[in-house]
Parts: sequence; structure tokens; C-alpha cells
Amino acid sequence: MTFLLMLSAYLLDMLIITIFLDNMFLGQKRYSNVSYYFALCVVEFLLFLNEYLVKTVPMPYAKAITMGISLATTFFLCFFYKSSWRGKILATCIFQMLVSVGEIIFTYLISVINPDFLKVKNMNLLYNTMNNGSKVVLLILCLSIVFVRKRNSIISRWMQILLERYAHSEIGGTSILI
Repeated sequence: MTFLLMLSAYLLDMLIITIFLDNMFLGQKRYSNVSYYFALCVVEFLLFLNEYLVKTVPMPYAKAITMGISLATTFFLCFFYKSSWRGKILATCIFQMLVSVGEIIFTYLISVINPDFLKVKNMNLLYNTMNNGSKVVLLILCLSIVFVRKRNSIISRWMQILLERYAHSEIGGTSILI
């Protein structure tokens, strides 16, 4: 059971980062999908190794190491997309902020809905549930961003059509440009 929860977390993680990066960089990949998915599997394996190696490290250091590896792997995956350095850094920072917000929201929801769950003795079950739950919230946040960007691009397109149509309106014999 724990193995299936852990596996689902990594598969969900791969889905989320792909949705987010495709949306941020408009799906303009530099390399083939095969190389991207291979790199994605390597990244998830590194995150898996990190998860087990930091168990012996004191908590503040473990959090810092995990955050550093997460930032580095997200930044690495950005190199599979056509973008400037600034775009890659911005996408990495936004994604890490969304990850943090997802964890905060899910922890808050659990503490409000069922506070006794946080006192569960089975730490693996607690960890996997919290991990998957925060990833579901992260997926919802990423899909919300996709929806807003798509909606804004549709609105932008309609505004562009309207501007093109009315940009050269004749008022009092002079042409006005908006």
C-alpha cells in the first residue's frame, strides 16, 4: 500500500511539472519528448534518492538540501524548453512557490477537517498521504494557472481583433490609433 502511494506521488509529480513547464514555455521544447521524459525519470530518481538519504540528516539541513535539489532539478528541466535564462529562473521560482503553497493549503485542510490524522503513529502513511495530498493541491493550482493563461490568451486575441478593427476609425476626418 505504501509503495503504491509513493509510486503515485512520483507519477503525479512528473505530470505536474510537465503541465506546468509546458504551460510556462508554451510547449516549445528544444529536444525530443523521449529525451525530456528520460531526464524527467532521472530527476524523479534523484528526488527519490534524496528522500532516503536525508533521513539521517538533522531537520533544518534536510529541508535546505531538499529545497536545493528541488530547485536544481526544476531548473535543469527548464533547459528542455526554449526560453531565456530569466524565463527559466522565473519558472523555477514560481513552481517552487506553488509547491510551498500546495503544501501549506493541504496541511491547513487536514488540520481543519481531521486534526487527529496528524497524530497518526504510522509515519510512512502520514508522509505519503501528506505528500500525495499536497501534490493534488499543486495539480489544481497548476491547472488553474493553465486555465487563467488560456482564458487570458483568448481575451487577448479578442482585444487584438477589436483593436485592429477600430484602430483606424475616422473621427472628424482624422485617423486615430489606439
